[in-house]
Amino acid sequence: MLEQFIRANGLSAEVISPAKEAATLRDAARELGVKMSDFAKAELFVFNDRGVLVIVKIGEDIAKENVCKGIGAEGLRCASMDEAEEITGFREGCIPPIGIYGVRTVMDKALMKKDVLYFSIGRNQFLKITPKEIEENSEEFEAVDLGLKKD
Repeated sequence: MLEQFIRANGLSAEVISPAKEAATLRDAARELGVKMSDFAKAELFVFNDRGVLVIVKIGEDIAKENVCKGIGAEGLRCASMDEAEEITGFREGCIPPIGIYGVRTVMDKALMKKDVLYFSIGRNQFLKITPKEIEENSEEFEAVDLGLKKD
């Protein structure tokens, strides 16, 4: 599904796998020859019965208060595992930042400065994509200062 979206939209993004199976994200970074700071995650929240995909650097805890303040969505809540799969079609922890219709996408502004980002999208599978491609291939995209630590 994701690879079809990439092809259909002519993106330079690609699904990649390390040559050896990686037990940890740090192992995967080493195998792929990238920095841990280039990894990001997409987590689903719900506001007024609608999905809000929040993208931050791996290792950052998403403070709901910061997201609420950043996007003006008081009452935002974390999606349950079932809701995440129902809304996105992907398991929690494997949600890609693109190819999901009907959700608002909010990315921490600091990530917009990165040349490329890597997302874990399944066992030993990663999406390599530019922040610009995320912005251009999201229905409702917003880069917001979420008050997270900067590199």
